[in-house]
Amino acid sequence: MKYLLTFVLATLWLNVYCTHINSVDISVERISSTSFTYRVTLTSIGDTGAIPFGQGVLDFGDGATSEEFDVETVSISDEFEVHTISVEHTYAAGGQNYIISYSEENRDGDILNMENSVNTPFYIEVMISTDPFLGMNSTPILTALPIDFAAQYLKFAQNPGAYDPDGDSISYKLVTPKQNGEDEVFGYVLPNDPRFYADFSRGNSEQTDVPTFNIDKVSGSLLWDAPGEVGKYSVAYIVEEWRKIDGNWIKIGYLTRDMLINVEATDNSTPYIDIISDNCLVVNDTAKVTASDVNGDSISWNGIGELFDKTLFTEEDGINFLFSENSDLVRDDYYDLVFRVQDYPQNGLSLSDYAYQQLTIKEIAPELTITRESETVLLEWDESTSGTIEIWRKVGSYNPTNCVVDINKTTGYQLIGEVGVSTGSFTDDITEQASGAQLCYRIARKLSSGGETALSDELCIVNESQSLIITQLSSTEDAIQIAWQYENPETSEYDVYRIEEDGSMELIGTTQSSGFSDQTADLSIPYQYQIIAKTSDGTELETSAKAGNVLLQVENKTEGMITLTWGGETPWSLYNPDFTNHVVYRGDSFGQLTELEEVNVFENGLTFDEEIGKREDGETICYRILTNGTYGESSNIVLNNFSNTACFEFVYTDIIREVSNQIVYPNPFTEGIRFQSLITNANIHIYSTDGKTVQVFDDFSGIQLDLPSIQPGNYIMMVQVDGKRFIHRIVKD
Repeated sequence: MKYLLTFVLATLWLNVYCTHINSVDISVERISSTSFTYRVTLTSIGDTGAIPFGQGVLDFGDGATSEEFDVETVSISDEFEVHTISVEHTYAAGGQNYIISYSEENRDGDILNMENSVNTPFYIEVMISTDPFLGMNSTPILTALPIDFAAQYLKFAQNPGAYDPDGDSISYKLVTPKQNGEDEVFGYVLPNDPRFYADFSRGNSEQTDVPTFNIDKVSGSLLWDAPGEVGKYSVAYIVEEWRKIDGNWIKIGYLTRDMLINVEATDNSTPYIDIISDNCLVVNDTAKVTASDVNGDSISWNGIGELFDKTLFTEEDGINFLFSENSDLVRDDYYDLVFRVQDYPQNGLSLSDYAYQQLTIKEIAPELTITRESETVLLEWDESTSGTIEIWRKVGSYNPTNCVVDINKTTGYQLIGEVGVSTGSFTDDITEQASGAQLCYRIARKLSSGGETALSDELCIVNESQSLIITQLSSTEDAIQIAWQYENPETSEYDVYRIEEDGSMELIGTTQSSGFSDQTADLSIPYQYQIIAKTSDGTELETSAKAGNVLLQVENKTEGMITLTWGGETPWSLYNPDFTNHVVYRGDSFGQLTELEEVNVFENGLTFDEEIGKREDGETICYRILTNGTYGESSNIVLNNFSNTACFEFVYTDIIREVSNQIVYPNPFTEGIRFQSLITNANIHIYSTDGKTVQVFDDFSGIQLDLPSIQPGNYIMMVQVDGKRFIHRIVKD
């Protein structure tokens, strides 16, 4: 009877107070530079009139806990309240990672994507590092509340509006909610699980495919296309904090967001918001945003993130977002910019949409003047400011907006110098630039406080110091084809020189025509070529500028993805605004190459990623790039040149472990390796760690394998013998 009465009273308590914890955020701020003192903040969303928040345990990870809290409660609507708890704690010493956690009973009831939520404890955690070498560090800040509403059958988007107060990089990934430090909640499934859909195969908003649910690892935007069954869904993800130390990205902490999404049926349609301005803006510029509602309902908008506390808002010609005249906004890193629009229908559920952008803010551009002085160009600027000046040069004119983020990647400009502002000038020697090439200059000032200005206006000159110019360096299957232009009736022949990577020059041929085929070139090596025009008696008339071949590299950096990068020391620019696309060819071998894709280099740079999925062990894919170059407006020469053909062979090291006593030694080695026992008629392939073939031995028999020619580094050795295959990781010192 006693236990029955307790059960009845507990049931009445739940019925009176309805529910308990909907969502909780946890964050940590270091508040002392002389001690390891931190402020831990818990932010909870609960139903109005629910069981009071703050009856759990806060564990600091060092053996100390707290169970008594001052809870600040603010009502945000008739239905929901925000509860905030702040507690300070000092760690005895630094140098450790601590898991700070909060647990309380229990979660909200009737959550669809877990079992028995009303009797499942709520648990959330954050990891901090007290390594003194990291300096001051706090966890990222999430500016959007951990609760939202979604419409049944419509796309749902949500963003936490996160930023890191220390300027560290952050990333996101979905996790399963926990009920304690060790155990996940029971029976958890993602919100797009088939059980929540009448027709899972047509569960997306367009009713054409399965529903999806994911989080963007960079922006943190949740996208659910589209919710199915009406009800409450639990979602958890962690926000990881990364800091670059000695050139390597190190994870120094994370926090967890555990939130609730309420799905309701509605006739309303989601409003639309879009950022239509560039991802790089100058102080006092305007970021333009448009928003609309198809139903004609009234809408409101707001910005989420750190930038919005430092700027001005206006509404002109739609929605605009104005920067204040404040150079303190300029910094090296970008801002995560999140805009949110919400509609207000006369009846039914109010819906929201988000737009995300990584926004870089730069100072107003400096002014540049240039003067042609014989074989040099003199650049000058105002020397009264501080910082350093970057000097950028490009062959051929290109006029993007002056505020660009990746200058050399998406414009073709190359950094040729960096000097202090106080020098006031920079002299560029153009004697080795190609004849007739249009040379264009810009400068930018790097601020002493961090960040930089936008690019100056572009100023150009035409180099007229030479007239012998190389117009072609194009790779075939087994040679590099070279062509040039020169108009001088005294010319009898041309000497063709090849310049190796170490700078040494070799005469590889003499010809009376204006073209040459280098049949001895190693197509995987970056060369430079130079042409000398001569008279019949051997007198040198003119020497061309040096020209490098375009080299393609193929890498399998991540599972299922091939990354292509290409470039070369060409006297022309590979960024031609009249022919913006380079063409990617792919096939099993050179003779099987077909056009795959056109790449706009002004948008993507000299890179291309292809999703190729899982491939068979030993399968080979080859690529080749057709580039489009320019000498600038002063030249009408068409510069279409092929890169080398680069192939990638897939080798999987996790498939062979057939004989455990197949041992090689010494490892690491200097000249060669030995097998534990004699092997006969073996095929041996040596691969670099990115899958490229380094050396092949067919029908090898013996016990000693000499490898004097390969460079020091890590390699994969595949041995095929007697119908079996073995993989060894070997290291050459």
